[in-house]
Amino acid sequence: MWGDIALFCLGCAFAALIITALSMPLLIQYLKAKQIYDSAHRRSHGKDPVVVGGGWAVLLAALPLISILFYVQDVALIYYGLPLGAFVLALISWWDDVAHINVAIRLLVQSLVIIPVVLFLFPQQVQLFDVLPLWADRAVLYFCLLWFTNLYNFMDGIDGLSGMQTAYLGFSIGGLMICLGVGGLMGPAYGFILGGAALGFLIWNWQPAKIYLGDVGAISLGFLMGWYVLSLALAGYFWPAVILPLYYCLDATATLIGRVLKGQTVLSAHKGFYYQAPIPYPYKDRDVVWRIAGVNLVLLLCAYLSVQADNLWQLVPALIGAFCSAYGLMLFFQKQRYS
Repeated sequence: MWGDIALFCLGCAFAALIITALSMPLLIQYLKAKQIYDSAHRRSHGKDPVVVGGGWAVLLAALPLISILFYVQDVALIYYGLPLGAFVLALISWWDDVAHINVAIRLLVQSLVIIPVVLFLFPQQVQLFDVLPLWADRAVLYFCLLWFTNLYNFMDGIDGLSGMQTAYLGFSIGGLMICLGVGGLMGPAYGFILGGAALGFLIWNWQPAKIYLGDVGAISLGFLMGWYVLSLALAGYFWPAVILPLYYCLDATATLIGRVLKGQTVLSAHKGFYYQAPIPYPYKDRDVVWRIAGVNLVLLLCAYLSVQADNLWQLVPALIGAFCSAYGLMLFFQKQRYS
């Protein structure tokens, strides 16, 4: 049974990869014709202007395939609000890509999309923290999803990173679901669709990037992946949901807290994240991405070990290993900044 599910998921990933990769040249040509470049390089380290908006190709593959998946699985109509919400976020984020709209407007639209998702697209009687009243637990879910949505945008600062991270999370969570026999067909396939689309984008975004994801892609993918991670947590796999995206979450959170403590703005783009510290010297973008990918493999192992743990004492080594590997890489990067 699991073999059939795995084969179906691989087919979904391949379809998403092909659609994204083949649509990218036309998108690049269109963006160049419209002169839509990310020439400011507020976060990236490149010298030459690169077109921005690659997220449209990713969404062109992911959203229809996710919708078809929902249709094949005969899910409740309300679940189509997930791809619809991602599309709404893509529109407002694209507006920001080309016109730089006020952050308050962006946060308002994000909240209007996320609140219904939190209220209706998570299991109604299942909580993230049982010690909290239901309303407080839903508030925690709201802030988690809002943070994860924007975290993806914060961390989209070098060539190849967002594509690698999305592929890693999509395939890791989907593969874990297949191994555990949870999520049926829809759960793993959802992750493989996002992972396949990310690989199709990565072909064009690997250093030197020919196109950037843009807010249109980063915000939408953060929203889609955030829902996926939180759904894993609510399905009874809280620790794997914490461990798998740990490097991304730790780097972004620690960096922005540090900026607040220093009195610096957290809303404007910058190059202060830990992963950006060793660029352009002594590493290139791809060197950093490979190192984060290596830590992600350690996190995947720790996530699997956390699932196998029967008690706290068996869980602790997995948690320590995950934190030390993620935080250790952050310290390694930071050392390069000052060396």
